[in-house]
Order: sequence, then C-alpha cells, then structure tokens
Amino acid sequence: MVPLLNSFLILIQRFLPIVSLVLLWAISARADIEPSLQDLLPVYFVTDIQGEGNVQVLKEGETRWQKTGTGDRLEQGDRILVGDDTEIVLALKGETFIHLDENSEMVVSHLEENQSGGFLSRLRLLTGAILSDVKKKLSESQSSFEVDSGGVVCAVRGTLFEVVSEGGRILTSADQGRVEVRTSQGTLQVSAGETCSASRDQAPSARPSSKAIKARFQTWRRISQRFRGQKGKADHPGAPRLGNGTRLGPRSAQRTGPH
Repeated sequence: MVPLLNSFLILIQRFLPIVSLVLLWAISARADIEPSLQDLLPVYFVTDIQGEGNVQVLKEGETRWQKTGTGDRLEQGDRILVGDDTEIVLALKGETFIHLDENSEMVVSHLEENQSGGFLSRLRLLTGAILSDVKKKLSESQSSFEVDSGGVVCAVRGTLFEVVSEGGRILTSADQGRVEVRTSQGTLQVSAGETCSASRDQAPSARPSSKAIKARFQTWRRISQRFRGQKGKADHPGAPRLGNGTRLGPRSAQRTGPH
C-alpha cells in the first residue's frame, strides 16, 4: 500500500506543473473570449485622460462634483466637466468612442439598451467640443446616437463627426457618412467633408470643411486605432493610457471655414 501511495505522489509531483500550465492557459483564453463589462453595459467608460487631468463628474441626483479617472463610468443623467489643458475619451460598448476637448461640459441625457442588444444614446453638449466615432451600421441593432447642443440636434446611424458649441452657434463637421442636423428652422444632411453652421433659430447651412478640420479627423483615426487595440481592456483604473504626442489639441484654435 505504501509503495503504491509513494508512486502516486511521484506522479502528482511530475505532472503538476503541466496541469497548472494547462489551467492557466484555459483561464487566459476564456478571459479573451468573454466580453468585458465595457462591451456589455450601456454606460460610458472613461477610457483615457490626457493633459492635466482636470475632469469632474456630477452624478445624477447629487450636488457635489467629484474628480474622475480612467475606468470610471458615466450613466444616464450624469454630467462631466473637462477643464483646462485636458482631453478625455469615453467608450460605449467598446465600439463607440467620444472625445471631449478641454473646457467642455456634457450631460448624458439619455442612455439605455434596446431589445435588439443595441443602445439609444443622446448627449447634450453645454459648451466645448465633442468628437464622436460611432459604431457603424447602428441600424442592424436598431441603435441611435444623437448630440444635442443649443437647440440643434445632430443624429447619425454610424459615422465620424464633431460638434462644437461657440456661444449660440453650433458647428457640425462630418468626416464619414452623413449627419442629420435639425433645428426649429429646418433639417440638413451634412455629408463627409462638410461643416454645418446652425443655431436654435437659424436654419443649418453647410460648406466644405477646412484643411485643419480634415487633418484633425486624420489624427483621430490614428489615435483611435490604439483604443480599438485595447478593446475590452479599458474598463478598470489600471487601463493603458496613450502616451505623449497623441492629443488632438483644442478645436477652438482651428479654423472652421474653407482654407
């Protein structure tokens, strides 16, 4: 009996390292296959903060602003304020990305999951600039994405565009697809390569985007590849951040007309 037990213990000692490696591989493979919280929940995750890190969030129902960091969430009713020399990126389900310029303030006025596994999102820009890189083919999941600013509503079904609030004037630039811009005075389809000017009481009108704006979108496409490369890995405080030299810079410093 004793020799048999000894032989059994020897076998365990010999094969334990191999079994451990197999188990570790299986756990790692499952983690890569299973979707992360960022991919499942209809909430915006703070994916990246650049610059001085002056970012605060006012949660719905609360009266005190709180400093926020990467991995934090924004849900329906939450308000975010980006301060001087700071830029941030938010992610929705790992496929839609939002870039907020410095001195921007935004409210997540509506955000919920629909019955088709998609989402309904409406952001209200109070001041500053929002660049939205929206998941393509939203219609397949009956999803919708809108940005509302100063009585001007910008609606898309999957595109890359930016909305800037300059006092009472709202500028909407499209880089991919089309953006429907609506005011009380009319509706306009803004095509890729165009910038639209509108206000609450002014019908929207479009003109060709400036070279600076087109270059800005090109910079974003380069930056966004690194975010997409980290899909599913940016829903925790230790998520990777972009290095220096990957900021878009303030939109307010760039010309909006033809150049």
